[in-house]
Amino acid sequence: MGGTLGKLDAAAPELAKQALGPPDRLCRPSRQAPHMLDGLALTVRTSLLMALLAALGALLVWVGTYQVDFTSWFDRGVQAGFTGLVDTRVGAVADRLVHLGDPIPFALMSLMLIAAALVRRRPRSALMAMAILGGANVTTQVLKHLTEGPRAYDMGAELWPSGHTTGAMTLALCLVLIVPRRHRPMAAAIGGCFTVAVIYSLMVLGHHLPSDSVAALLVATSWTFLMLAVARLAERRWPSPVRREPALSPAAVLWPVAEVAVFAMIAIVGIAASRPGQVLAMASAQTSFVIGAPLLGALALVLAGGVALSLRR
Repeated sequence: MGGTLGKLDAAAPELAKQALGPPDRLCRPSRQAPHMLDGLALTVRTSLLMALLAALGALLVWVGTYQVDFTSWFDRGVQAGFTGLVDTRVGAVADRLVHLGDPIPFALMSLMLIAAALVRRRPRSALMAMAILGGANVTTQVLKHLTEGPRAYDMGAELWPSGHTTGAMTLALCLVLIVPRRHRPMAAAIGGCFTVAVIYSLMVLGHHLPSDSVAALLVATSWTFLMLAVARLAERRWPSPVRREPALSPAAVLWPVAEVAVFAMIAIVGIAASRPGQVLAMASAQTSFVIGAPLLGALALVLAGGVALSLRR
């Protein structure tokens, strides 16, 4: 008996070593957990950086609009090209589209988005949408009062930024947040087109200058990235029980938005080819419009695609 116990005592250290592994295993941190936390921290920092850049962009737009004569001249030149279409069929369509950004339609569409998030059992997404829809639009109204005053080409007070554009863009970005991940690329394309339609309608009817809409796009985007940072911090503190969806590749996310841009270019080329004389005359007389109008639409699509890209995984 004593011999058996002696053998067990001698073998105990070896058995413990085999069971526990190398001595440093117990004090060595898990590789997976720090990696997950580092990645999450990186996305929080990136979201905050994007929110800050969008806010700084809006500030630069304000400086250009109110302080720089050339920017104001270009701003008015782009709008002049749009307002020339007010007496055409485009003007009639614009008059209908612009009302989608009115308070009642905006409130109804906001409630639909929040309800959709709750139906999908995504209360955090619903809270994010409420914060973005409310915060961005309140910010826009506050900025209207703070920036009230004459511009180089004055159109009246309380126009910067555009409330209708803020409403349309926040709806578009919240749609991207709420739908399932695999549908976010298409949601970004649809939401971007909706926002562009509202912006162009405002320009045709002469309700706003392009800079008003550019600032509104940036306000909405800044609030969206800010809420993404908050949501990711909350996810680190209180992990969600919701099953994670498969990640999307950057190409898959950006493809629908790129398709919209390509179709728009094809349409422009087709119009130019069918009426070369008129197009050349317009390009010569309204150069600001020919340059600024596509850039304004592209900005809305790029920002919507950027939010979708940040949510691809």
